[in-house]
Amino acid sequence: RDTVQRLLMEGRAGKSADAVRGLRKVFGQAADPKVRAQVVATIGALGVQGMDLQEIVRAGLRDAQPQVRIQALRAAEHGASKAMGKLFLALVLGVERDPEFTVRRQLAFTLGELRGGEAEGEAMQALARMADREGANEQMRLAVLSSLKPNDASFAKFNAAPAGRDVQGQKFSLPPGSPDRATTTCGTRSATR
Repeated sequence: RDTVQRLLMEGRAGKSADAVRGLRKVFGQAADPKVRAQVVATIGALGVQGMDLQEIVRAGLRDAQPQVRIQALRAAEHGASKAMGKLFLALVLGVERDPEFTVRRQLAFTLGELRGGEAEGEAMQALARMADREGANEQMRLAVLSSLKPNDASFAKFNAAPAGRDVQGQKFSLPPGSPDRATTTCGTRSATR
């Protein structure tokens, strides 16, 4: 499996219709979720566009295994051109309330890639909803903030402390990961986790 992926990535035939068709067939027949996740990741990494990418993203997002859904979100980022952004946004928003946190967190990261053009407003609204629901979770805050531009009005809004809002009233900040990092980022030796 790994060798086939490497050969596809290195070879010129990787994006060919036959290669993509073969990968989609493997995805449909694979019982092992690791295989399905790797197929989705390979199609995304090959830079496949258009209907082929849409179909594998749609199938991956419907998969029972969270790791396959995460790879489908990552693959959708490859189709994030302004022309296709709205179409891919509609696909990925289907997992906004996924039961698995890791899938929802990846969605927050992916929304940052799908912004732009017509998809901008909807992506920002989805990020705001996610921040409202799960903004108290530090990992989700990081994912939401990483998807915003620092000069974006939403960034300032998520960092503000509006009255009566428990989730958005919290500052979106992460503590330094080590004393060395604290010295570098905070300018003090005594700052710790």
